[in-house]
Amino acid sequence: GGAIAGQVKQAEAVQQQALYSYRKAIQVAFQEVDDALISSQKLREQFEVQGRQVQALATYAHLARLRYEGGYTSYIEVLDAERSLFNAQLSETQTQAGVMVSYVSLYKAMGGGWVVTAEGMTTQQAAHAGDASQPVNGTNGTVQEVK
Repeated sequence: GGAIAGQVKQAEAVQQQALYSYRKAIQVAFQEVDDALISSQKLREQFEVQGRQVQALATYAHLARLRYEGGYTSYIEVLDAERSLFNAQLSETQTQAGVMVSYVSLYKAMGGGWVVTAEGMTTQQAAHAGDASQPVNGTNGTVQEVK
């Protein structure tokens, strides 16, 4: 009789452990979604601010060129304005990339779905290609073999 009672307690402990693992997985999933949403929002706000900065620096660069063409300033001011504009545009582009990465993180945190699509596409390509190798032009003009 004691063996059966021990097995019942063991089964209940395994069930409790599974329940705690499930709750932990849910908490982690909600935390990942929350983190991705916050990151996405902050990066979008930063992107908007940088967009306004790029617009202001574009106006400044235009005015600097007009002042140079009018003979009111040296070409150094034009170069400085264009350098500042370029740096702001570069920063804006990097932030935009961060926004896109945050969207991917959010999509992944919410369950993704691209893996099933990618596997389906890979299966279709493999069915069309067969097992034979096919020559493919590489980026440098050489022929590469795809298996």
